[in-house]
Amino acid sequence: MAGLNPISTIIEGFGSAAPILRVAAEETGLIQSEQDIARDALRDQQDFALTQLQQQQALNLRLAEQNTEQERQRLAEQTRQDNEARQAALRRAVARQRVQFGASGVGSNGGSSQAVLLGLFDESEEDQENRQRLDNLRNNALDQDLSQVRARNVFESTQAAQRNQLALSTRFGN
Repeated sequence: MAGLNPISTIIEGFGSAAPILRVAAEETGLIQSEQDIARDALRDQQDFALTQLQQQQALNLRLAEQNTEQERQRLAEQTRQDNEARQAALRRAVARQRVQFGASGVGSNGGSSQAVLLGLFDESEEDQENRQRLDNLRNNALDQDLSQVRARNVFESTQAAQRNQLALSTRFGN
């Protein structure tokens, strides 16, 4: 390693004084010891690995966020379609019920016929509320999934940094 440092090469040229000059150069910080070089190389390697991990995590998080947004859009579209289908079914049910009332000679504006029609509307509203609760649960699950990805990223990065620090301290005692 001494040949790699220009100061080491110069010191070696002084012959018998070289050991004294080497100690003085090391003490003044002009020459890095082999241990310092190895520690710096390991630290650089660990920093590179940690940077790669963080870049991969950032990419995975972006993909998870995009997937979550697509799923939210899919849920919103499904909800819109379900609402349209529910309203169409309600209109058909009301029309069918009115036809049945008319065929049996009962007016659709009477007390019991109006109660039946209101019951149909109430069922439709209950279906919509149930759908909304289900959508809320699904959206909460999507939020939790993203939150878990973020928490796992923090955990993995912290764990890698601590593992790196432990490796440095056990190997080099710093």
